[in-house]
Amino acid sequence: MSKRLFLILFAAVGIVLAGLALFLPQIVSQAVAQGMRGVLHSNQVTAQVEKSPSFLLLDGQFDRVRLTAKDAKPDKISFSDMQADLSGVKVDMAELVSSRRVVLREVKEASLTASVAQDEMARYLNQTVKGVKNAKVTVQAGKVQVAGTFGIGQIAQMTVTLEGRVVADGQKIKMVTEKILLNNSQVGSLGGSLLSDIQLVDVKSLPFGVTVRDIVADQGKITIFADNKKL
Repeated sequence: MSKRLFLILFAAVGIVLAGLALFLPQIVSQAVAQGMRGVLHSNQVTAQVEKSPSFLLLDGQFDRVRLTAKDAKPDKISFSDMQADLSGVKVDMAELVSSRRVVLREVKEASLTASVAQDEMARYLNQTVKGVKNAKVTVQAGKVQVAGTFGIGQIAQMTVTLEGRVVADGQKIKMVTEKILLNNSQVGSLGGSLLSDIQLVDVKSLPFGVTVRDIVADQGKITIFADNKKL
C-alpha cells in the first residue's frame, strides 16, 4: 500500500469517526425521545444520551440519559413536568431501530422529579372521588386545600373544605386530610377514608422502578422527588 493511499484511508476513517462522534448521539437521542413517549405516556419528550466512545451507542449502552417530558401520565393523574436522569443504561437496540420502542434492559441509577399542578389535582378529584364535585385546589407552603361540594347519596349536598398534606405511604402517594369542614363547620372523619385518605398516585406506575424520597407542596403544585438508590 502506498503512503498516499494509506493517508487517504486514514483520513477517511478519521472523517467517519468524527461524523459518528458528532451526529450519532443526536440521532440516538431523537430515537430514544420518540421511544420514551410510550414509557412516559407523553407526546412531548426530549432526550439527551451520552456515551464515550460514542460508537458504543450502537450497542445500546448509554453512560447517561437525560429526559424531560410534559403532560406525562403513567397513572390516572397527569404530571405537568417530569425530568429523569439515568446512568448505566442498556436498551434493546433492535427494538429501538425496528419499532422506535424503548425496552430498558438495565438502569443502574435513576433520579426522577415530577410535578402535579393544582388544576390537574382538582380535575382528578372531581373525576375520582365519589361525592366530590366542583373541586378547586390550592397548593401553597406545604399544605393542600380543596374547596367544593360533597354529596351524601341523595340525602344532602354540602359545601366541603379539606386541608391536608400529600405524603408517600408505602407504594401510594396520597392526600392525608387533617381538617374537614362541611358547610363551614369542622367535623371528624365524616366520609371515612373517602375524604381523609385520598390516593393520588400508585408509586409502582412511576417509571424506572424508583422510590419516593420527598414530596414538596408549594407555588401551586406538588413536586415528587424519587430515585432508585439503596439507602
